[in-house]
Amino acid sequence: VGTTAQKGKGRKMPLGAINDNVGNTTAHQFNFKHKEKHSGQKVPGLNLKVVRRERAVTDSAPLPEFEIPEKGTTAYEQVMHKMSQREKQISLGKQTSGYLNYSEAIPVLRRDLSIPEHVVTPRASWNISKRRFDNHIRQWRRDLHSWDSPDAS
Repeated sequence: VGTTAQKGKGRKMPLGAINDNVGNTTAHQFNFKHKEKHSGQKVPGLNLKVVRRERAVTDSAPLPEFEIPEKGTTAYEQVMHKMSQREKQISLGKQTSGYLNYSEAIPVLRRDLSIPEHVVTPRASWNISKRRFDNHIRQWRRDLHSWDSPDAS
């Protein structure tokens, strides 16, 4: 892991190393996109401390849109199929009572992305991976549940 840091009595450990409190040190790569906090809990049988990860704060930069390829190519067919599948997921979310209550309480023109209660509908045209899009859909559907009752706001 290249870089080292001081640990205890003048010993040097690689950055990102885990000390198992018995003197053994194992290399571990950290994902620097996440903040990590030690919860103090011990892993059963290993004498290691558990590290809890918090979600990284994302910036509000717009996500890239698909560049539609030339019609008749396989790339065009793939992009169109991907977008139609995503539109199906979005339409399912828009049919829920939560979305109907939300769209009635807060019309599109009054929505402000800086307010956490204003739910952002994912766009089928976002050029992101399937996993990332599914995470956006999952979070959106979860957020819509706060609007399931008509008096929620």
